[in-house]
Amino acid sequence: MLLNLGDKIAAIQLKARNEADKTGEIEKEIKWLNHKCKDAKKQVKDSIAYIQAGKLPSFSNERGQQIDIDPESEIIPLIIFMNEDIGDKYAHILRKHSVDGMDINCLSFEDFQIVCRELMTPIEIVEYLKWRLEYYQNNGDVNISIFMGDDDSVLFTRPASGEALVHQFLAERYGIKDAKEMEPFVVPFQWMLHNLPERVVDESVEN
Repeated sequence: MLLNLGDKIAAIQLKARNEADKTGEIEKEIKWLNHKCKDAKKQVKDSIAYIQAGKLPSFSNERGQQIDIDPESEIIPLIIFMNEDIGDKYAHILRKHSVDGMDINCLSFEDFQIVCRELMTPIEIVEYLKWRLEYYQNNGDVNISIFMGDDDSVLFTRPASGEALVHQFLAERYGIKDAKEMEPFVVPFQWMLHNLPERVVDESVEN
């Protein structure tokens, strides 16, 4: 799946665990995830190669417009898995094992839903995914993160718990105080944007 924003693209692979196959044992479920992630990384790499080679066809949007994929776009890879038994006990970034490999974001479906609720627009979600990848690349697995704003306010987060890292992203972008003050005004717009895709716009023949 591709989230195409023109000069930025999120290349996403979805992996789900069949309910009948779940064991209830976290070690076995993580083993399943690790196996699926190997396949997912290869599939994401193949998607990126197709994009960069200009081999993907154009597609039609809800308005019937033909949209071309820009092979020069910045591509942010992401794996989303659906298996609530794992909780937050998973590698939030999958690191490359070879020179020609790549690091890639990994998110549970529940954590990805948190990201979509906290961030208002698709472009901000994609920019967060890029920021998140760089954060884990630079800091490794972090149990507790401390961020100090320009006004000496302090934000404590547990990055892997409930994708709390998204709050640090907002704090770094807008400032801790401003991010909190924006929340009451942002929520109504979030509702509108999250429900807008369910509406179809019809244009008249004249205009």
